[in-house]
Parts: sequence; C-alpha cells; structure tokens
Amino acid sequence: MKAILINGRLKYQNAYDFIYNVDGNKITTIGATEEQWTGWGFKEVVAPVITDTEKLGDYYETPTEITRYVIDKTPEEITNDILQAEEQAQFELDTDQYAQQEDKYMEDGEMLYKRIKYEARRRLGNGLLVIGEYDIIMANLRPAILPLTTGDWDLAKVNVDLLPTNIGATLVEVLDWVKLQIDTYITDNY
Repeated sequence: MKAILINGRLKYQNAYDFIYNVDGNKITTIGATEEQWTGWGFKEVVAPVITDTEKLGDYYETPTEITRYVIDKTPEEITNDILQAEEQAQFELDTDQYAQQEDKYMEDGEMLYKRIKYEARRRLGNGLLVIGEYDIIMANLRPAILPLTTGDWDLAKVNVDLLPTNIGATLVEVLDWVKLQIDTYITDNY
C-alpha cells in the first residue's frame, strides 16, 4: 500500500477520498491509478525487518519508497525488554484460569469463614448457645476453619472432620452445619 510522509507521519492512500493539487484544486482519488498516486507523491511503504536487539527509528524517503531507520537498542533497553517479558509472563501465570480458580476458592472461603463466625455469634445472641458453648466452639472451630481464608477448603475439611464430636448436642449441631457447608462446596467446586 502507498502512503505519503507528512510532518514525519505516514498518511496511507486509503485515508483519502480526495486531495488538493499544487494549485489548490480538489481532486477525487476514487478510482485513481497507481501512476496518479505516484504523481501525487505517494510511495510504497517498506517495513524493515528487525531483531530483538533493534528498534525502528524515524521514517525516511527514497525516490520510490518510505521506510524507517533500524537502530540498535542500548543494553539498558534490551534489559528492560527482558524484564518486561518476564513480568508479562508472570502476569499471565497470575491471571490464568488456575489462578482465577484459586482466587475464587479464597474469596468463597473468606465468605464462609465470616458466615460461620456470624452464625455462632447469632446463635449466642438468640440464646441458642450460652457463652461457654460459644467459647468452646470458637476455640476449636476457628483454627480449624482458618484455612478457608486462604482458599484451602480441603485442609479446612480435614481439620473440621478431626474436631471432637463428644461436645454436646448443641455444639454438634453447629459443627454439622459447618461440615455440610464445606462438604457441599467441595463437592460442587472440586
């Protein structure tokens, strides 16, 4: 495709429906021939091939084409390119489907951790637990479910399953509710 160089910027021929000639007359470009485009100053654009250690410089013109200077990168630019590529690769790893799934596990785990604490506090406030029962539940349950906050549902399940069940019917009811929440999530999401 042909273009013209104006103030250091390329203007491609498809951007023009008309142009002005040197006399200031408006001329349509629709259906123009290659010779007409050349006569109006448009030239072939040649993109130079560069390596990782080179960069494109300013445009320059020859009698028949427009191209760009090829400039060697400085050692600092090469180092920066390498660092950016490494950062981009790490970003892609940090945002791929596996990372997104782990983020979801963590967010859901944080929410369930809060719900469990809220439920225990609610039962205490509604008189379904007395303060001693609440203290026993939180002293045993909180460390067991803490892995939920880092998305480690499987570890939280193991911890909760290892909690003693000979702690009274009210406490077992809370523990069973917690186990059901974790088991259901693992079944639905793993």
